[in-house]
Amino acid sequence: MFSPKNKLAGQRVIITGASSGIGEALAIECVKRGMHVGLLARRVDHLARLAERLRELSSGSGVRIEFASLDVCDTAQVTPIITGLADLLGGLDMLIANAGILRMRKVGDGRVERDAQIFATNVMGAIASSEAAITQFRLQGKNGGRIVAISSYSAFLPLPSSAASRHTAMPCSPAPTSTPPRTAPSCTPRCGARAGIRWSSTSRTST
Repeated sequence: MFSPKNKLAGQRVIITGASSGIGEALAIECVKRGMHVGLLARRVDHLARLAERLRELSSGSGVRIEFASLDVCDTAQVTPIITGLADLLGGLDMLIANAGILRMRKVGDGRVERDAQIFATNVMGAIASSEAAITQFRLQGKNGGRIVAISSYSAFLPLPSSAASRHTAMPCSPAPTSTPPRTAPSCTPRCGARAGIRWSSTSRTST
């Protein structure tokens, strides 16, 4: 249900990895809240279909939906494409760095190219996207903006048959039965963007 009466209405958000999964779901929720949405992913045909769906959902509301093809691994293209999409939206208030892949392999099988693909997309792609957003925030002046980075639980707990997560995961103790979300102390960079880390522990539920 479309509901533009909230604090996010009218804000401009760009979502990477928006062609399916979490990115697609986030795009739908943002539009429902009256946000202007820019969609980025490699599969432009998927983006076109999603954009049409979002325009139908927000018909008559004045919400803008734009999209462009982007492979975040091509870091030289990230800033110009995000800047161009922000121009179409009339500016940028939020970037959701959601693009990510998973390549399974066993440690010691020698297929390190899979790990390189993961780092290129999930790490360098997110860094390049964030840099592009900060550049845009600076151009817009002192109001700044927000950057939301979507990660995986494998950043904290290694996954079976995922060599990349085994090499990079942080030490992690078992989560308690129920722990509220925690927020790390935030800081405000000179560009005005709000920075912080927020994560939630897992909770056991009865069935």
